[in-house]
Amino acid sequence: MPLFQQIKTLPSYTGEQISRLVDSNPDFKMLADCAQNVLEKDFTPNDFSSLLQLKTYYKFSDDYILMLLAYCHEIDACSWAYIRKTSKNLYDEGIDTYEKLEAHFAARRNKRSLEYKVRKLFGIGMREFTKRERDIFDSWVGLKLSFDLIKRAYEISVDNGKGANWQYTNKILENWNASGVKTLEDAENTIKAGKNKLSMSSFDTDDFFEAALKRSNERIKERSK
Repeated sequence: MPLFQQIKTLPSYTGEQISRLVDSNPDFKMLADCAQNVLEKDFTPNDFSSLLQLKTYYKFSDDYILMLLAYCHEIDACSWAYIRKTSKNLYDEGIDTYEKLEAHFAARRNKRSLEYKVRKLFGIGMREFTKRERDIFDSWVGLKLSFDLIKRAYEISVDNGKGANWQYTNKILENWNASGVKTLEDAENTIKAGKNKLSMSSFDTDDFFEAALKRSNERIKERSK
């Protein structure tokens, strides 16, 4: 069976098979050399075997494999057990091309960056999110909210005496999203419009009470005659 023919179960390879492949296949040798550089380690026979599994079982391209290894190195998760598990999850999700993987990892990086900023904003450090916090945060990621929007909603929560309140902040963001607010500029315009409406309502209310008071005084004067 050709070594690069896709098979149904994760294969294992002898040292002799790997040595023969490295000697006879310049492309795999180049991939192996690049993979060692990415993971910053000299491969053992087991490492070569694990790398070969990604080629024969999933038939990932060389660029795909190197990007996957680079990401695992970036997050300090370079064990082959983790790499194999990640490979399976990606394949099962249909993330099987370089372009799909690039977009997937970009989204993961954005999510990690957003989570770091949100943790700092709410002052929770690196403790685990509660289930409610995680659900709310994941909903913000799902809605693709920018940190600027989240921060502005948080500031309103604090200004209204609610403090670092996840639910209150989330309610503001949900209302904004339902109203089509997508940017910080949209949010500021919505806030301004709300203040103007409130100001106008206050003016109308004052006029009403002033008119009512005037009518009451006129009735008192009429009775005193």
